[in-house]
Amino acid sequence: MAHSDHFFTYLWENTQDIVFCVNSRGNVCCANHKALHTFSLEEKDILRMPVDDLEIKQEDGQPFNWREMFFSLDTTKKKELVLTCQPSDAHEFHFRATLHRLSIDQENYLFCMLSDATLQAKKDRLYEVLKEKLHNLFYLSPCAVCVTGVADGRIYEVNENLLHLSGYTEEELIGNSTIDLGIWVRPEDRDRLIQMLEEKGEGQMETIFLTKSGKEVEGEVNARMVRAYDAKCFVTVFRDIGTAKAAERALKQSEQTLDLTSKATNDAIWDWNLHGGRVWHNDIMNIFGYSKEDIGDTIDWWINKIHPDDRERVVSRLYSFIDQRIEKWFDKYRFEREDHSYAYVYDQGHIMLDEEGTPYRFIGGIVDITERVMAEESLLIKNKQIAEYAFFNSHKIRAPLARLMGLIEVINYAEPDDSKNEQLLEKLKAVAEEIDELVRDVSKIFY
Repeated sequence: MAHSDHFFTYLWENTQDIVFCVNSRGNVCCANHKALHTFSLEEKDILRMPVDDLEIKQEDGQPFNWREMFFSLDTTKKKELVLTCQPSDAHEFHFRATLHRLSIDQENYLFCMLSDATLQAKKDRLYEVLKEKLHNLFYLSPCAVCVTGVADGRIYEVNENLLHLSGYTEEELIGNSTIDLGIWVRPEDRDRLIQMLEEKGEGQMETIFLTKSGKEVEGEVNARMVRAYDAKCFVTVFRDIGTAKAAERALKQSEQTLDLTSKATNDAIWDWNLHGGRVWHNDIMNIFGYSKEDIGDTIDWWINKIHPDDRERVVSRLYSFIDQRIEKWFDKYRFEREDHSYAYVYDQGHIMLDEEGTPYRFIGGIVDITERVMAEESLLIKNKQIAEYAFFNSHKIRAPLARLMGLIEVINYAEPDDSKNEQLLEKLKAVAEEIDELVRDVSKIFY
């Protein structure tokens, strides 16, 4: 018996569990070293302390009713439950409690053994958090997600977005094979994905899936190898990129069209990103003598090439159109060539607005109108020369005309056989030749 007492004393003092006894009055009558250490108390302080002062609570945070537990247990039963406690200046403890009612020397005691379950509680909480996150990731993901077997393509799990995208019901998919359903338009893509998974444990690729209605859907697949449902499986996340691919192809087609257009026109096409400030020019800018390397990609490069006498007017009007959100802009100005001479240009552009009506892009083209401007100036000079010639030489034309009219009157009143008629005709001829010379002089101005 002495050996037994020694054995139980050793367990009492060295066990890693908290052990204490509570009498029928609800006071602690004994406690081991683990209990004293956990609650930061001395033995003299804990003895006869009301057990309620230990502030041990139920799992839901409510105070634990020791008195009710004391009288609800009989000596043949034990109670197991989870209790919590947070001693001052210490972290919260979670205990798996085993409670026995013992009768010693006709006195009843509640024997309490608390095993620290804090780490397990943290693991349980972490498991629940991870479980919730995985649930949200799988079932609430905006992508289509499924779990399939590697060997036979059997479908084990699907989310709502996959059902929506594929057109199948859950019953039509779960337990069936992606291979038998013909979901992979290119079966070799599945083989290639599995090879990636075998080598790296994960894989990514673009492929095409077939829906229940027979529609082909372009998508990006991300997959990872897992062990689930007693089989080697892979989790597949499928993102529909059909719209993005169509937009990409349309953009590429637009860029090709723009490139062909820029090559087929004599205009210097430009594209100004109002947010980033970058300006793109097509290769036709070499009509002003610049190489591709000479052309800057900012608006300042263009502004600095405008003739100083035109610059302030053009730039001020340009930004005024942008501020007022006037979609069509145009102007005429002189633009510096690479050889520092100036070309007369006509520039027009279209301001593009976003959904909120804010300008974000400016596209236009510059036309070299130098020859037309020079032709107009030449025409003005010709018109001025004609006006000056007409003014200074009108009396020269009037004089021979007056003589011509006088000779005609003389002939009208002369006798038919008058010998003077021959002389009058000679004079008429001379006047006519003089007028003809004046007409030829006028013609020289036009030709």
